[in-house]
Amino acid sequence: MGFALPAAIGAKFAKPDSEVWVVVGDGGFQMTMSELATIVQEKINIKIAIINNGFLAWSASGRSSSTTNATSPLRSLRRILRPWPMPSASAENASPSALK
Repeated sequence: MGFALPAAIGAKFAKPDSEVWVVVGDGGFQMTMSELATIVQEKINIKIAIINNGFLAWSASGRSSSTTNATSPLRSLRRILRPWPMPSASAENASPSALK
């Protein structure tokens, strides 16, 4: 958890001509969403799919925590992304051309 986005950035630097996708849960994205600054600053072309299940889990350490969709900060993902000059779409309104 918290590895997918930084790993995708590294993968894109390693293979700049490849299309790189990140599929990350909302908890993992929250842990590393500050990397959006790196993506914008370095003009890194990666695609990010966030699965918003409203749950955070640290099962490897024996601890767990959860949020519900009602309290998840990612319910307002568009507001989080507003300052960043990058296209976004939600599953409710996504089309193939929405992320080009």
